Amino acid sequence: MKKTNILKRPEEKKLEAVVLSIVIFTACITLFSNLDNRYMWQDEAQTALIAKTVVSDGVPKGYDGVNFFSQWRGAEYGDNFIWKWHGWLTFYITAFFIKIAGFSHFSARLAFVIMGLLAVVSVYFLSKRILKSVMSAGIAAYLFAICVPFVIMARQARYYSPAIFFSVFSLLSYYFVIEKKKYSALVFGASLFLLFNTLHVYFYIVLAAVITHAFLFHRQMIKQVLVPAGIVFTISLPLMLMIYDVKAAGVFIFNPGSLGFFQMQKFYFAQLVGYLFNWVFIVAGVVVLANAAASLKRNKTAPDPGMPLLFLFAFFILFVMGFASHTPFFRHIAVLIPVFCIFGAAIIRAFSAKSIALAAVLAVIMPLNWGLMAYMQEITNDYDGPVEGIVKYLNENAEPGDIAAITYGDMPLKLYTGLRILTGTTGEPLDDVKKARWVILRANPVSEAVFDTRSHIMQNLNRDDFE
Repeated sequence: MKKTNILKRPEEKKLEAVVLSIVIFTACITLFSNLDNRYMWQDEAQTALIAKTVVSDGVPKGYDGVNFFSQWRGAEYGDNFIWKWHGWLTFYITAFFIKIAGFSHFSARLAFVIMGLLAVVSVYFLSKRILKSVMSAGIAAYLFAICVPFVIMARQARYYSPAIFFSVFSLLSYYFVIEKKKYSALVFGASLFLLFNTLHVYFYIVLAAVITHAFLFHRQMIKQVLVPAGIVFTISLPLMLMIYDVKAAGVFIFNPGSLGFFQMQKFYFAQLVGYLFNWVFIVAGVVVLANAAASLKRNKTAPDPGMPLLFLFAFFILFVMGFASHTPFFRHIAVLIPVFCIFGAAIIRAFSAKSIALAAVLAVIMPLNWGLMAYMQEITNDYDGPVEGIVKYLNENAEPGDIAAITYGDMPLKLYTGLRILTGTTGEPLDDVKKARWVILRANPVSEAVFDTRSHIMQNLNRDDFE
């Protein structure tokens, strides 16, 4: 494949500069605004706690000498409490900012919103190659920048935005390989390696998508794709065996695959429709696909290879997560958000050829179920949530050495109070519950461990001793 220069005229370069500036400015508003306002929730606080052990011990651990950081009864770590559940990259980048700036909501989340911003830029350049239009790429990236499900995830100190960024950038760097750009194999391999060390399941999904795509559309380049992928796989396999050999069976609410593949797909489809697309846009997409198929059949031409790459990626995400997910959480398929934004831009472009007004209507309809106005109100105002209320109460009233017991939501208390916090989700013995001076009971158990903790507390503490 010959190298191509999509921007052939100076005015197009100026247009790209304007479009990118608007996209980046918008993304900065949605991602960075009021970032330090909310207290961290359970999973975020876990990331920060483990990152602090990186600062103190050099490696991520599930125990800091006072509290345990497991949520699955100790399944996440091995000998010496070395963390094995997630890739280590998220902990090291969080630790870096905590080390240089001290702990704050902003410093702990900063790396993740930066990754979110890089993901927006990567979506633009990937879209430009697939849609072959600066304006269409700008629409895709802009939709992504205002997509509330994405920005909410990207503003959290969790693996979500790195997984999205490195997935998109791996697809983009695959294009670099196809375009024979200088150092493209190195960039492609590095991106895959970083993706593996974020959450390794996405590494295999991206690998499956690009290898399948190269075999179908760029067979002459298959070696250039396989070599860096093979090197990264070889390097990563020992890490997979030594570090991430988590035995998860038996610790989940649902064991992997227990819901059944098709039941998982039903949940995921409902989430995709509910969070990303509405039915009007789905119908519009079906119309565009039908017209494109009819045009290809009529003209007897091969399809452009760009969209099939996205379809392959989406297929492997849903296929693998249908078997591998322990519960059908939307975060497991959140890497599909940029794909759907690119699909959205393609649909808008297809309708713009018939009617600019109709395309404009679709552009307005697409984000309707994202709750953008409510989100903008949220990030421009102060919000005091229940976590903040509990933390402040304990910090004002608890004494050093006090023990608190909670059924669920222990991580923020461990992060903000410095107290010893007991809960059954860590798998630790609950004998010291009897010594607890503070008890927080959540109304709805979210797992068997939470239910067991609640039962243990109720059986071993006198309700009349507490307010």
